[in-house]
Amino acid sequence: MYTFHMKYRAVLLFAALLLAGPTHSSYTNFESSHVHPIGLTPSGSRLLVVNTPDAMLEVFAVQPGGDLVHESSIPVGLEPVTVVARTDTEAWVVNRMSDSVTLVDLTAGTALQTLEVGDEPTDVVFAAGKAFVSVSLEDKIKVYNLSNLAAAPAVISLAGRRPRALAVSNDESNVYVVMLFSGNQTTVVHANEIFFTGVGFNTLRLAQLGLNDIACDGVPSPYPPLPSGIVRNPMLTDPLSGIPQVGLIVRWDEQDGRWEDDAGVGWNQCLPYRLADHDLFVIDTATLAVSEVDHLGTSLFEVSVNPSNGKIYVPHTEARNFVRFEHALGVQGHMVENRVAIVDPADAFSVTLVDLNTHIDRSSDPSTNLAERQASISQPGMMVWNPSGSVAYLTGIGSRKLFRLDGSCTSGPCIFGSNRAAPSAVEVGEGPTGVALLDSANRAYVLNRFGNTIAVVDTVAMTKLADVPLHDPSSATIKLGRRLLYDSILGSGHGDAACSSCHISGDRDDLAWDLGNPEGDLVPYSTALDNVRFIAPTGTGSTDCSPEVCASHIGFDPQKGPMTTQTFRGMLEPLHWRGDRATMNNFNMAFVGLMGTADIGPINGSPAGLTGAEMELFRQFSLGIEFPPNPHRGLNDSLPNQDVPVAGTPFSGNPVTGETLFNTALTDGLQFACVSCHSHPFGAAGGTRMGVAPQEPTASATAALFNGDADQSPHSDLKVPHLRNMYEKLGPVFGDHVQAPPLVRSGFGFGHDGSFPNLGTFFSINVFTMTAQQVRDVSSFVMHFPTGNKPAMGEQVTLPAGTPPTGSSGEEATLATLTTLGDLNDSGRHCELVASALMGGRMRSFHFDDGSWVTDVAGETALTMIQLREGAAGPINFLCATLGAGIRLGGDRDEDTFLNGDDCAPADPGAWERTGPTSNLVVDQTGATDLTWTAASPSGGTNPDHELIGGTLSDLRSLGLLAATTCVAGGLGTSYADSRPDPAAGDGYFYLTRGHNACGGGDAGPGREALEAVECPAP
Repeated sequence: MYTFHMKYRAVLLFAALLLAGPTHSSYTNFESSHVHPIGLTPSGSRLLVVNTPDAMLEVFAVQPGGDLVHESSIPVGLEPVTVVARTDTEAWVVNRMSDSVTLVDLTAGTALQTLEVGDEPTDVVFAAGKAFVSVSLEDKIKVYNLSNLAAAPAVISLAGRRPRALAVSNDESNVYVVMLFSGNQTTVVHANEIFFTGVGFNTLRLAQLGLNDIACDGVPSPYPPLPSGIVRNPMLTDPLSGIPQVGLIVRWDEQDGRWEDDAGVGWNQCLPYRLADHDLFVIDTATLAVSEVDHLGTSLFEVSVNPSNGKIYVPHTEARNFVRFEHALGVQGHMVENRVAIVDPADAFSVTLVDLNTHIDRSSDPSTNLAERQASISQPGMMVWNPSGSVAYLTGIGSRKLFRLDGSCTSGPCIFGSNRAAPSAVEVGEGPTGVALLDSANRAYVLNRFGNTIAVVDTVAMTKLADVPLHDPSSATIKLGRRLLYDSILGSGHGDAACSSCHISGDRDDLAWDLGNPEGDLVPYSTALDNVRFIAPTGTGSTDCSPEVCASHIGFDPQKGPMTTQTFRGMLEPLHWRGDRATMNNFNMAFVGLMGTADIGPINGSPAGLTGAEMELFRQFSLGIEFPPNPHRGLNDSLPNQDVPVAGTPFSGNPVTGETLFNTALTDGLQFACVSCHSHPFGAAGGTRMGVAPQEPTASATAALFNGDADQSPHSDLKVPHLRNMYEKLGPVFGDHVQAPPLVRSGFGFGHDGSFPNLGTFFSINVFTMTAQQVRDVSSFVMHFPTGNKPAMGEQVTLPAGTPPTGSSGEEATLATLTTLGDLNDSGRHCELVASALMGGRMRSFHFDDGSWVTDVAGETALTMIQLREGAAGPINFLCATLGAGIRLGGDRDEDTFLNGDDCAPADPGAWERTGPTSNLVVDQTGATDLTWTAASPSGGTNPDHELIGGTLSDLRSLGLLAATTCVAGGLGTSYADSRPDPAAGDGYFYLTRGHNACGGGDAGPGREALEAVECPAP
């Protein structure tokens, strides 16, 4: 084929000992919600991405054409959810589970400083020389002076629930804040106030607590009839009246100025308060004065500002929880609406609401409407604008897509282009949560939460060009099961909703829903394999009890009444407030009955939206979601032995005294202690984490039910509720029916339907024989109830290098405490203490074991605290990681048993050293030039790919080996067909094959070390 043709060959192989990975994941899933998880530096030279499961900030250099080259992985805090570049060299990372913000030096590739900002922060922005941080569980914005970060921040309390995303006006005069739990002006009327005219509460005790009675002022309105077309099953005879004695969801009608049910009947006499429904908060950056914009939506996920006209865009969902019943005439297939609110500051903050799914035909058949579902957007998230404001890009975590929004459009049909049924969108991967735009290169970068990848998008063609993977320590169950929580194309009848639409990020939406079905059948407690177990309290304990003796009903009525949305965190089977779902698998029918999917059942005799295997995967994923620590407990998990305020009430109580009362005092009818039903560790009646397989008789490991009448739940027996998230709840404040009704932040409080406004009211039920002081103390303890994860978990301190002390007295004290709580050698440890710092020219990691710091190099002598702090070349980032994560975050990132310092690819468990030689390179010139070679057995990881490098003989002679050698092809198996044109007469090609893995190209052999510099681009 070639004149005077010669072929040289050199052979390399990627080979190594193939090791099995760890048998279980060291990552604990808190299902943290991304807010602004990806962004560019001001010049666009770097892309910054939070690696949430890996507790890292990933930094990429952006090439002139928009390609990405990984630059560094910088340890930050636990569960980072937002990153914002302040300058080209400094970024701030918001760490939800560390309650912190990490300041990062992008040039040095290290943490600079940690700000401890408060419970579960979500976002940060910069304006007017200040940093504004949203602190979600405190309902506050904390404002830091950028010229003096050591000064205490200014604190702005907001009249809303869960501040989430922030944005800055174009002139930096205002910062905008949106609330995740904005609400929709719905609340609930207590069943006993509707049907029993207020009996059952100790009014004297309420008065001593400074609380108003929740009784109606006069006669309650009649319970509304069933909606037209829905008839209660005549076989349901409890109660004989045919009207179940349950609570009632009502909604405030602005025009009529009253609370109304779905029949239009007023309920003001029973609800002496008003819901503020403040959604968008406007903070003056100069004065820090606050104003509000109301009535945008229910769950607000994002806020962004059009750079051209200054209009504010708020993507959100609007809940339809005021519509009753899981029924075709109720909310079946239509639980929420996905919208964007457009607020115009130039027009007195006027509001335009845009439906994002106007293409949906609510009568379409889910078995044939795939195109409709694929065009829908579900749970709209992060949004970025091009410089001119003509176009924005919007993620939809449940839709697998990045949508292109028309900045000139203010209505649904044109919002995503001229044809809403065929939106301007690109499928980018599963779970897109963040987007960054490099408009000059026509590139968007989309972070996919489920796969932990970055999709590179051509914004002109709206096509995906590449996927860039991030290291992900999550288990296979998490990686594969997460989509079943969020994916709306699979999980709903119209592609506009998923389980996460109400169970936001696996948690709550702060609402109640009436999802019964009056036409359904009673499910008796005698049903086989139902996991139903009742208890009877006995002093400070309990015994199992037959439902025939201990239940107030014979089974589960399908018309159950309002129930607040429960969290997926720390679930205990059976599930639901009533315990009417034996396991998570029994929710498969809800995909059909509630979500409106096509029925692929029966599975286990019931309708099903998922296969049995998918549902079990969903179950295992969901059961693995954990609670964060209770922030009210001390760093060492202690309780404050003093009176502390009880949220949502005017009183304080001593949690130490309350714990004693909870465990020992017979405060329930002078017969039982709280702990007799609410046993430790969950505050439920038993229960087991990670599920209970149904059996007969029901296993004692299940969480048990209790007599509803005894608990003043007249229509249903209830599962004894756990107490691990009581501190997150906040109910309304009842007025006195005389003064003007108070303006409150939440319509749903405590109890199965949220009808108890606070714990003080609940403990004032007459069945409780408690003094007012005992109520104060027990309420305080319940608000401090442990969650199963200790407060030290996630604690973070960043200290300057040098001889201690180099930090503040508080920081040094925190570190000293963490060394007593986070020692890997201590079987009773609360967390696992790790450290990271620049040392010896690279980022090094350490874990604290038996009083010293074990390094990330095998065989290296462990360091003392003094040696670590004096030997670091920059600030040292200390983090007390979750149990099981210490070695991963403090020495072996990819858990391949090769420590980071011995591993040339510490973020890839499939590689830890460069490849060895290949062999048997054969060139066949029968037709085309075909090359084959044999790979040696792996020795540095799992099977590699291969690269072919080489050049022309003339260049080899004149330039030498290195200068003459370039990449021919990469990402190869063990063969290649060279289709290049023939070389010039008298010339020829030479070839070298080598293995390739995450460490780069393999060793080219003796004398050819310089060829490691020859790189092949990613295939």
